[in-house]
Amino acid sequence: HLESVGADFALLAPSGRELFVVSPEGIGQLWSLSKRKKIAVYPDLTTSFRWAWCSPTGDHILITIDDQAPRLIGTDGKTDIRLHGHTGGIWTACFSPKGDRILTASTDNTARLWDLEGNTLAVCRGHRGDVRDVAFSRKGDRILTGSGDHTARVWDLQGNELGVIRGPTAAVTKVAFTPDGETILTLSGHVIRLWRLVATNVEEPEEVEVLTTRAAIAPSGLRVVTCAGDRTPRLWTAEGQRAVLEGHIREVADATFRPEGEAILTLARNGSIRLWDHNGKLRLARDFPVVKNQRDGPVRLAGFTDAKDHCLLQIFGTAWIWDVHRPDPIELHAHREPILSATLSPDRSMVLTTSADRTAIVWSGVGARLRTLGDHGAPVQAGAFAPDGAWIATAAGNVVRLWPRSGQSPLRGTGHED
Repeated sequence: HLESVGADFALLAPSGRELFVVSPEGIGQLWSLSKRKKIAVYPDLTTSFRWAWCSPTGDHILITIDDQAPRLIGTDGKTDIRLHGHTGGIWTACFSPKGDRILTASTDNTARLWDLEGNTLAVCRGHRGDVRDVAFSRKGDRILTGSGDHTARVWDLQGNELGVIRGPTAAVTKVAFTPDGETILTLSGHVIRLWRLVATNVEEPEEVEVLTTRAAIAPSGLRVVTCAGDRTPRLWTAEGQRAVLEGHIREVADATFRPEGEAILTLARNGSIRLWDHNGKLRLARDFPVVKNQRDGPVRLAGFTDAKDHCLLQIFGTAWIWDVHRPDPIELHAHREPILSATLSPDRSMVLTTSADRTAIVWSGVGARLRTLGDHGAPVQAGAFAPDGAWIATAAGNVVRLWPRSGQSPLRGTGHED
């Protein structure tokens, strides 16, 4: 069994087989969930532990600690390397899509590219403020940085600057490439901007809008839908064209794209849902009579299940699966108290709901009840699936439980202070 362990941080490898936890005292532990045993202990992370990231391959974990060099460990428990080179602290980091390179963003105004042996491959110099965020393009052939100097910059893998984005009026705190690599998104303050790349040049930006709630990117990366706390979401193309989605009578809380195609789903705080085509034309409208006596809890679209055109909605303590071709949704109605979270498995075949009734329930993608995850002794605040769907995590009180999908008894970790 997994021994009781206090944890302020937990990271599950993409395979779902390894778990890395850090205690409030700064002690790191690496666990094998498949073998149910501890792989390695890292007693010297200190209480200044900042964050950790796992590579896409699941072979390595990068750890950042305030005022110390980043640390790269292997999930086999053998690798333990310090990445020496930065003269300031680390804001954030990321692995390349193949998992063979690392990018770090630092308060020393640079970003660095590393290999898995801890060697510096390139230094991106040019920012006049700390580098707040970094990203790779989907192909892993370009680097994007955002900085406190109000700019974002594009680089090649040798650290050569390819373009400078000077439009933001505040620190650029988040950056991303769209999947096709031809458009850049930057977040500055509450403003998201789209920038179109042509060859190695950055064109003038098209400002999207001030955001206060949500944004979603289409699977193609060519469209973005934004919610700004009003009744009219906006649809944006990479060329900066805008469509106003008019049809809700209450503020829109969430939006998402269908996994296949460019259709858009929006959900308002009064339970009304709208389906739009890729040009922003209203195709379908439904109003759920589920919020008359409830006003507490999130209103969100958790996404589409693997069942064609079935979406998962969480509305004020209730959860629903709706087939967009049918007028009435299916309520996931088995909990005795309000639902606190609703989550899709990575393959979208299952739904996990957690409740104030101290239980969690697993459902199929069409709303059939599959399994109840016992009495937790306290309201179950949150739940999540492992990337491969083999494990389910639930959090109740100061206890986190890991449940094998096979139905065995859970692994149990305790000791959280909050």
